Amino acid sequence: MGLCKGGAHMKRGVLWDPGKPIINSFLEQDVYKFLMMYFIWRFYPNLRVKFQFVNRTTDVALRQFIDIEEFQKEYDHARILPPSDVDIAHIRSWGIFPEPFLAFLRTVRLPEVSARYDDDQIDITAEGLWTSATLCEMPTLSIISELYTRKNIGTSLSFQRRAFSEGNARLSEKIKFVKAHPLSWMQFGLRRRATGPWEHHVTERFANEAPSSLVGVSNVRLARDLGVESKGTNAHELQSAIYALNRHISDEAVRMGQYDILDKWEQCFGSQLLIMLTDTFGSRQFIAGLSEKHAVHWKGFRQDSGDPVSYASDLVIPFYKKWGVDPQGKWCFFTDGLDFLKAWNLHKEFRGKIQTGFGIGTNVTNDLGLFKPLSIVMKVVEAAGNPAVKISDNLAKATGPVMEIAEAKRIYKHTDNFYERCRY
Repeated sequence: MGLCKGGAHMKRGVLWDPGKPIINSFLEQDVYKFLMMYFIWRFYPNLRVKFQFVNRTTDVALRQFIDIEEFQKEYDHARILPPSDVDIAHIRSWGIFPEPFLAFLRTVRLPEVSARYDDDQIDITAEGLWTSATLCEMPTLSIISELYTRKNIGTSLSFQRRAFSEGNARLSEKIKFVKAHPLSWMQFGLRRRATGPWEHHVTERFANEAPSSLVGVSNVRLARDLGVESKGTNAHELQSAIYALNRHISDEAVRMGQYDILDKWEQCFGSQLLIMLTDTFGSRQFIAGLSEKHAVHWKGFRQDSGDPVSYASDLVIPFYKKWGVDPQGKWCFFTDGLDFLKAWNLHKEFRGKIQTGFGIGTNVTNDLGLFKPLSIVMKVVEAAGNPAVKISDNLAKATGPVMEIAEAKRIYKHTDNFYERCRY
């Protein structure tokens, strides 16, 4: 863990520096972006995709908070940041990527984005080769989230200090809680952080004050700077894009695409990083189609929507028992809208049944107490000219054209109707 003293990187009570860009490093990306980029580079280097921004907090009119020109200026700065030799050396140190891919990384630049107002909301899209377009997500979301924070707090230094003080008090309670309730968790809060300096501050405090609890950070730049391990898995984007790619072939090709991804992922990473994300088109059908090989060789599952207790109790643990595998030797990672109390309750629920891990994001990096954080995403909506969709185990998270979602539900025999307003 890092040995930096909490708060040394920023003035006390100051949440951002208006003289500095929001994104200042090529490595200001979630680790899963580099993992997925390698997968894409290896198997789908010529596939063209389209990403689209969605504000799931529909009661917040983003037009009132986000200046399009300011967003564009911030994104354009992030877009031209090249990876430094130090950046490439850091990624090389993970020991999982071949040199040709690292050479490719030196050539990558973020795609252009198109941003405009759409009634009270903002429409942001990016198109291009998937190998580079995948990098648009993190800067888009973190820039929007920070601009939203700045608008809510305003230019008053006294109000900014009030927000810092309230956020720091809440942070102290969280640290106190994890000291009294030991569990392992990863900081997944880059996308919806209040500000960059605030994400650094809260992560640094956890790293210094509760180091045995914080086992990883998804923000590659931050993890490097604090001496914490970069950790992540993969995202729904892989399955959504391959769904679109296979749509013109057959329903069977669409259904089998989700398992083909698993095989290709193993080819990329061997026995490392074998955690399955199951809910893109419904976890029930996904797990039903897995084999004994997946039960034995893969290390576990990630739950990102729906009822977490039912997911582990009714789907994951029975899956392992079906194939004669002891669930206590496998993992279930929970990453859906968590706070520490919810994580602790899940830890208690499954103690002695299956190993648990937790990815906690917005509740850690955007809990200043003075305004409600946004639930925002940047999703693949098109690949190979076909619409891409996500159904989810929570229909409130479904994305894509209504008719295409209906087609996907038919293809995957998705009948679950769980619906819960997105917390984050």
